[in-house]
Amino acid sequence: MTQESFPGIAKPPVFYFRDAAVSQTRLNKIAKQLRNASDPLSGHVENLLAERELVNEYRRGFQTPMLKVRMGLTSFTNTLGAEDARLTQRLKRFDRIMLKLRREATMPLAKMQDIGGCRLIVRDLEEQRNVFTHLQRVWKDEVAQTYDYVTHPRESGYRAVHVVVLKDGRLIECQIRTENQHLWADYVERLGRDTGVELKWGNIELDLQQELQQFSQVLADDDQLAVQFRSDGVLPFAIEGDQTK
Repeated sequence: MTQESFPGIAKPPVFYFRDAAVSQTRLNKIAKQLRNASDPLSGHVENLLAERELVNEYRRGFQTPMLKVRMGLTSFTNTLGAEDARLTQRLKRFDRIMLKLRREATMPLAKMQDIGGCRLIVRDLEEQRNVFTHLQRVWKDEVAQTYDYVTHPRESGYRAVHVVVLKDGRLIECQIRTENQHLWADYVERLGRDTGVELKWGNIELDLQQELQQFSQVLADDDQLAVQFRSDGVLPFAIEGDQTK
């Protein structure tokens, strides 16, 4: 799949917002206090309960916009005839928000793009491209950012298309994966839980990283072959003669 497979991905508009209940500056200041207090030696955690509750209140404000995005994605898959597509949603837990803020120390909380998220798993690259194109057309004024990890996989081997939508003043992340891309991501998640290591963020030994990259490439090649087969109506390879004789 080439960059051109996802029209509009090169220069997406970027929108940010100001929360109605608490100013963006105040929100980011609170997040910085909590990030610094995550060190158990700081001794300040018990003094920041009010700040923590403000962040949780802000987090809960993503619930309705996230549901609206999910309903829209459901409509898209019905329109496109993607009957086998699977759709889930999740609100990022407080502890995961804090982990991300510590991992990306310069990120303001108000610009975090995945507090509310929907994940759509489709059959193959063709459906992935069709959903993305349809989403861009219907939600063109609400798409804040796009990420093409199919053409440009992450170093870990992660592949997907991410679209960040601005819905009711909240940034909601939509992950669109093929079945094979989800197979890889789910395997890495489970492996990370078993080992206690955040593998997808690069905390990984070189040998294992190379194995995961190779596994990702095998699945990506399979995705490409599947699209070629459905397009041409023939297998993308041929078996010459009877190899059993």
